[in-house]
Amino acid sequence: MSKKKLSISLDAEVYKEVELRAKRLGIPKSSFVSFATSYFLHQLESNEQLIGRNVNVYELLKNNIGSQKDY
Repeated sequence: MSKKKLSISLDAEVYKEVELRAKRLGIPKSSFVSFATSYFLHQLESNEQLIGRNVNVYELLKNNIGSQKDY
């Protein structure tokens, strides 16, 4: 599997949580974020298969992210 780099910005609270959990597991933050991203994508795919295409999961995500920007 080839790897690509990605630069991201995180909310300070999310960063602290990532830092805490990575430290607890004894792994680098980048490894934790990589695992969490893979896990999230697998969950997303499972939800799409479970609920079908009639509910747009991506639209739900977009709306949720949009509402977080208001804070």
